[in-house]
Amino acid sequence: MILFLTANEKTLETLITLKLTDLFFLLLLWLISLFFDGLSVYFLVKATDENISAYASIQTSAIKYFFNMITPFSFGGQPVMVYYLSQQNIPAGKSSSIVMTKLLLMSIWAFLGAAIAFYFNSELITSNLTVLIVFIVTGILQTLFVLSIIFIMLFPHLFFKFFLFVGKIGQRFKLFKKTRKLKKNLIIEGAAVRRSFKHYFKKHFLFFSMGIISNGISYLALLVMLYFVFHSFGYTIPLSHAMAFTALLFLIMGFFPTPGASGFAEGLFLLMVSKSTPVAILGISVLIWRFFTHYLSMIVGMVFSIRHLSGFILNKKNKK
Repeated sequence: MILFLTANEKTLETLITLKLTDLFFLLLLWLISLFFDGLSVYFLVKATDENISAYASIQTSAIKYFFNMITPFSFGGQPVMVYYLSQQNIPAGKSSSIVMTKLLLMSIWAFLGAAIAFYFNSELITSNLTVLIVFIVTGILQTLFVLSIIFIMLFPHLFFKFFLFVGKIGQRFKLFKKTRKLKKNLIIEGAAVRRSFKHYFKKHFLFFSMGIISNGISYLALLVMLYFVFHSFGYTIPLSHAMAFTALLFLIMGFFPTPGASGFAEGLFLLMVSKSTPVAILGISVLIWRFFTHYLSMIVGMVFSIRHLSGFILNKKNKK
């Protein structure tokens, strides 16, 4: 659809002259982003006194991308990460704290990146009223989201008390049959979550810091990609503008209801860059950008998920 709306007689010419060296750099940036995103999981696990291999960390990260891309609001990756970490013999309480912390770090990097981008390149947003309104609304939502995660990290016992309260109501209305076991598990895992957060800041601050830095490197690699996408067509924009475009897009994309922000992300991309980019390369640029920033990781995550599912089914059959 995007190609149909933006393609013209010059689109084929630009595709023929596509620079393969820039595609190589895009692939390299994708590898860096995925590797360091997985490495941040590795360091956060280490910070909770648990062990995980670097390969398993990268696998967990890739699977997160796959489920984020197929679930509304891109929120399916977090529960799946908890499950896969538990498959590495990491207790549910610690797995939850790791995933929650990872989500917080990603949100803070996205918020800081967008804030810096807006401060130095505000014209990218203010020139379009629709984009400006969407940016303000998502900025407010992102702030509330970050604050809510921080609140849960500081006061996890209140969070688990809420779930216990919900459990009691469910039992009263006969929605749940047995809540005693649930209550016991929540108390145990809640204590584990609280200990994990304390470890980050007291016992293993170095590992925690490395997790923050790794997450930042992964994020920066994604921000640089748009520069090479345009450069592959012989069209050059300032690197700071390319990074600013991407930072602003990433902040807004996280709150779209469609799986992986599909449709909305592409439309927003066109709204933001159409005035400064030749029409002939608009549609194909969107597709290449989305492929390297999202779809390639989704494909790798899908492969890992299928392998895990097939192994799970095979084990079930062998037990029978």
